[in-house]
Amino acid sequence: MQMEMVKESKKYKDTAVRENNGRAFEELREYMAQLQSIILTHWSHDVLFKRPIIPNPLVG
Repeated sequence: MQMEMVKESKKYKDTAVRENNGRAFEELREYMAQLQSIILTHWSHDVLFKRPIIPNPLVG
């Protein structure tokens, strides 16, 4: 397994791979920001922040 990790680590040192990963991460951040805006606009505070009641199996 360690040999596989060493072999894979070389791939991430490649500038093109790192740049591609960086672009993909920035794109993901943009999508997450859009999603956050939609969620905060359309879901009420109660729905977002209400603590769920978790049944206790040790009680009754």
